[in-house]
Amino acid sequence: MTLLVHALAFLLGVALGAWAGGPRDGWLALAAALMGLRLLRPTWQGSRVWRAWRAHPLTAAMLVALGAARLTATAAPLADPGHVAAYAWAHPSAAVRVVGTVVRPPQRLAPDAWALVLEVQRVRPLDTPAASAVPLRGRVWVRCTDPRTPAWRYGDRVVLRGRLLPLPAERPTYRAYLARQGAAARLYAYRGGRLQTAAGLSFWGLLYALRDRAHALVLRYWPAPEGPLFAGVLLGLEDDIPEAVYAAFRATGTAHIIVISGFNITVIAGLVTRLTARSLGRTWGALLAALAVGAYTLLVGADPPVVRAALMGGLSLLARQVGRRQHGYTTLAFSAAVMVAAQPWALWDIGFQLSFAATLGLMLYTDPLSRGARRLLSRWLPARWLDRLQPWLEEFVLLTLAAQTLTLPLSAYYFHRVSPVALLANPLILPAQAPLMVLGGLAVLVGLVVEPLGRALAVLAWPWAAFTIRVVLAFARLPRPTWHVGYGSAATVALVYGLLALATWALRRSRGRWRLHPGWVARGLAALDVWLWGLVRLAPDGRLHVWFLPTAQGQAVLVQFPAGARALINGGADAATLDHALGALLGPGGRALDLWVVASNRDAEVAALAEVVDRYPPRRVWWLPGAGGEPGYRSLRAALDTAAVPVVPAQAGARWRAGPAVLTARAVTPRGGQVLVEQGAFRALLTWDDDGRPWPAGLTVAWLAAPGVGVAEPCRVEPRLLLLGPAWPRDAPGPRGAACWRVVAAQGVHVWTDGRGWGVALGRNTPQAACDAARPERSPSPTP
Repeated sequence: MTLLVHALAFLLGVALGAWAGGPRDGWLALAAALMGLRLLRPTWQGSRVWRAWRAHPLTAAMLVALGAARLTATAAPLADPGHVAAYAWAHPSAAVRVVGTVVRPPQRLAPDAWALVLEVQRVRPLDTPAASAVPLRGRVWVRCTDPRTPAWRYGDRVVLRGRLLPLPAERPTYRAYLARQGAAARLYAYRGGRLQTAAGLSFWGLLYALRDRAHALVLRYWPAPEGPLFAGVLLGLEDDIPEAVYAAFRATGTAHIIVISGFNITVIAGLVTRLTARSLGRTWGALLAALAVGAYTLLVGADPPVVRAALMGGLSLLARQVGRRQHGYTTLAFSAAVMVAAQPWALWDIGFQLSFAATLGLMLYTDPLSRGARRLLSRWLPARWLDRLQPWLEEFVLLTLAAQTLTLPLSAYYFHRVSPVALLANPLILPAQAPLMVLGGLAVLVGLVVEPLGRALAVLAWPWAAFTIRVVLAFARLPRPTWHVGYGSAATVALVYGLLALATWALRRSRGRWRLHPGWVARGLAALDVWLWGLVRLAPDGRLHVWFLPTAQGQAVLVQFPAGARALINGGADAATLDHALGALLGPGGRALDLWVVASNRDAEVAALAEVVDRYPPRRVWWLPGAGGEPGYRSLRAALDTAAVPVVPAQAGARWRAGPAVLTARAVTPRGGQVLVEQGAFRALLTWDDDGRPWPAGLTVAWLAAPGVGVAEPCRVEPRLLLLGPAWPRDAPGPRGAACWRVVAAQGVHVWTDGRGWGVALGRNTPQAACDAARPERSPSPTP
């Protein structure tokens, strides 16, 4: 139990470091002070010294401080001018030419986009001479749309052109994903080329080459869609799975079959142990099993679920060899602490959270569910039938239910959907997964040595994959296999887990016999009250609200009118970031939007919209730009046509009225246009492209997408608040003569008005620069 407490204290410290921040040295000094306090009064009585040291609360507090220090130590070196993180922070959204080496091979993100990780060597702004290139170090995560990207391999030296962005300050799950890649910045590249192929041999180069060879063998052995399924199950390569098949797995709640997890590790460890235990002995067999698990973990990419399973499997083998009884909760907490110590941002990784939640659910609820199912079935089945049925019921039904008990809140929070057919689909396909992996894995291993013999084994493995896919597709064709749920907050998820913890504690106290108690009714009513207050908070308040959403690239603007109608203007480049920002604002039941306005033809401004049409369906779309040829722009139009959404080519002067507020397409150009939002004395002008006309008089807020846009006559009109888009440099002077409050990089700004007064709230990470004029007046009771 002591190790369990210490591991949990370290994890708490990492979370505290993310919330409180602070310098690393300060947390280390606090840890040293706590250790000194603990050593001031030792217990000098033999072995009791060690026991007292282990159990003392100061030890746990010291580990909390060490956890916070570990998290703060990962802060990007913004003060180091030779690091790419500092360059990206100083020049956000700069158009650059980057030269570097591929350290993680490309993975498909979309039909025309790939992700890779680059070790940066040189960076220079576009349209500058080659002599201006700056030597930098550090890694960047790259999203590249160049069709030549899939041919690149580990160790290749490449050149890329695109926009360089710093790491996102918000969205810790996205930052956790980038941190797992070792990235200190992001690059959205539209063009690239290979300068030099990989030279020499390296461990990672050989490992990736082995995985590529095994992948090619898989695709030769099995046709689609079975071949891509084997590639995902065995190698963690999901790029080739047809989108329709992958959508069916997601819709039926069976996508965990494709993701490599503890099941794969269990099969490998058990197979190696059984094959080697008799010939080499138990100790050598366990050692070879641990080595096989470690090699496989590295081969498939060392994702959090695989690392968690590998650590727990290794600790289990170690405990068995030294004759110690394994404590499941301690092993789970210690594995989490080791992973977080190696990569602190893993604590916010979705795969990490789901993997540990599923494992904890298995530990907590498998036995109670098994006992309850046996009591229930014993009323109708004789004991001998029940003894035969129960093992199958536990392995394929109750284990799934136990795992989903703790993963369902997280899945609903992150993916906004639940699948009621998962409880039926999983028991049918789970029995096929062991032969699928064992026979498929043997076919690949043997095929790497003798390809014709591996092909013969592949014939035996094919029916299991075919059966899995057919069953999943059959369930996906049922009416409404997936239920879309509303967007909740992290506080809502914490409340749900708190109620689950209370229910688990009550179940254990009652020894599996539930009793309805007034206290439980009161807790349920309190939870319902919190949920209803969340709905009230999102209800219309009679004001006009304009949110400049914290998107990854470009700018999305959400407008809520006094009566509750909502309009979304553009969407930025990254669908996941837009999804998160809208979900945090709209909350449960607020997914439908009354109007979309497409005000630009650039992918950086509208590419994300194509991927959220199904989650935020608009009733109609205003289309401002006259033409466009970028891939995201074309994909958006195709997605709207597929969803049968009415698209109206907007004309200059078109008006959309919602109560006392009006939205007007003030300018329409081939590249986009201007949108004017008005209520009473409040006027906000949003500019992605302009037609050369002067700004209207009496502007309260003006927003400019990029330098050179909408600045024809700004000096004659001075808005009270001037917002500059993320394409502007942080030290941009803005339009000269504008005596206003100027905010650079409008990421996370909220403006509201009742038609007379108005107010503004800035995001935590929005840089700002005050001009000579007084700051704008604020509403006496600002809405969060």
